[in-house]
Amino acid sequence: MAVRKDKITPPPAKPYETTVGTTCDICGHTVDYDAAGDHHEGDRHGWTRDSYDIAAVVMKHQTGSSYPEGTTVESSIFDVCPKCWEKVIVPFMATHGAKPREEEIDY
Repeated sequence: MAVRKDKITPPPAKPYETTVGTTCDICGHTVDYDAAGDHHEGDRHGWTRDSYDIAAVVMKHQTGSSYPEGTTVESSIFDVCPKCWEKVIVPFMATHGAKPREEEIDY
């Protein structure tokens, strides 16, 4: 008895870009995401030594438009490590009279 085997050919892979690490735009400190594990925007676990700690800095300006048919967003982003946030960004903003808005999240 013959057994039918169909050859399944997967579609060609679509090329894509992924971020494999980041470098602080101020001090040059680099984090490799392969070593840091999972990450989300701004949530750079590699900035810390403990996998349970969170050290996130997101400096992003977004512009665009949103219609029912679709959304277009352009982003301008600075990658900044937590040390430079405390030592450079916060003091700079304070010289211009700005204070950071504080919030706490518990879950």
